[in-house]
Amino acid sequence: MYYDAKNNRSRLDRFNGRYDTFCSSIIPNVTTPCINLVVDGKRWIIFQQRSQCCFCCDASHGCGILKPNWLDGAVYLNDDVIEGLNYHKWNKQTDAGYNYYWSSADDNNYPRRLS
Repeated sequence: MYYDAKNNRSRLDRFNGRYDTFCSSIIPNVTTPCINLVVDGKRWIIFQQRSQCCFCCDASHGCGILKPNWLDGAVYLNDDVIEGLNYHKWNKQTDAGYNYYWSSADDNNYPRRLS
C-alpha cells in the first residue's frame, strides 16, 4: 500500500483480487493481481496482467483515499505478536464491520498492517 494524503492519492496492490471488494466487483472471482489506484478523488481498478483498467467510482461516492483521521475513536485491543515481532493492535468499528490496524510497538508507531 502506498499512501499520500497530502497529494490525495493512494495505491493498493493485491496479489489476488478475488477478496478485494472493488476488484471483484469488476471481475467476479478474479484470481489475478489487481491494483486500486486513487488519484484526485477518483478510483481506478487496474488488472495489469490482463491489460485492463476501468474507472470505478469517486470520493463523493465513498471511493476516495483513506481519510487521514480514519482511526479517530479506534479502540486499543492489545499487543500482538506477528512473525516474532510485537505490534500494537487497534480496532476501528464501522457500519461495514471491523477494521484492524497494527503499528510498531515503539515510540514511532509506524503503520505495519491493515485489515
